[in-house]
Amino acid sequence: MEKRTVIFDSDLSIEAYRFEGIKQKFPNHFHEFYVLGFIEGGRRYLSCKQKEYITDVGDLLLINPYDNHFCEQVGVEPLDYRSIHITPERMRELTEAVTGHGFLPEFTQNVVTNYEELSDLKAIHTLINTAGDKLEKQEALYLFLKDVLEKYTRNQPEERQLSQGVEQACRFIEEHFTEQVTLERLSEETGINPFTMIRHFTKEKNVTPHQYLTTIRIGAGRKFLEQGMSLLEVAGHCGFADQSHFSRCFKQLIGVTPKQYMNIFMWEESNEKSGD
Repeated sequence: MEKRTVIFDSDLSIEAYRFEGIKQKFPNHFHEFYVLGFIEGGRRYLSCKQKEYITDVGDLLLINPYDNHFCEQVGVEPLDYRSIHITPERMRELTEAVTGHGFLPEFTQNVVTNYEELSDLKAIHTLINTAGDKLEKQEALYLFLKDVLEKYTRNQPEERQLSQGVEQACRFIEEHFTEQVTLERLSEETGINPFTMIRHFTKEKNVTPHQYLTTIRIGAGRKFLEQGMSLLEVAGHCGFADQSHFSRCFKQLIGVTPKQYMNIFMWEESNEKSGD
């Protein structure tokens, strides 16, 4: 039986996800945040940045913001998986705390087979789920990050080189995601014909313009849900045709329903009030 749990930890300002018995296939997409996760059960085919992997129990996953990825089940055993999600803003704060120099790291390896320090990430997850002591959680997170930063990142991330046209298209989508974005509008903004736009955009971003637009909309939707906005309002504010379309896309990309996601912040707020 499927079980999906997501918790926002206000002490660490990160999200913790746990998927149990999951068979869902996730389409090609990206996130605007860092994902650091590990496999506890099941095998998955993962395609990330045009590289292919078969992930297994004990593997560590390190996904940068905007790393396009796709995964699906291999074999009959469903997925048991845990992860933490860290926004770029929070990651900069954490790298400052861990290294003395705040920066946005770039993971050079998306899958680490049989990661030796997996118990450290599992400890963070356990402490979050059991409302552990703040100091203990901070220590566990800092020690884990120190290890992955030293082993699997570049301290000076290489600048992503986008052509001027694709950069303009990305900026237009990010500024107009609440509107109806079409290839014709992107063509008008960039001076690139629609077919060439699809080809160049997909080559440089590894997702299509539509997939990019959907991900930007879902990212905005997450922020609105965190503020307590209703699903109907969120769908409207994010440019979705209706609430069901928003909910379907949200679960497809994030792995939980909008209501499940919203509940973690309602739970957090309720706990804060009860502690007053």
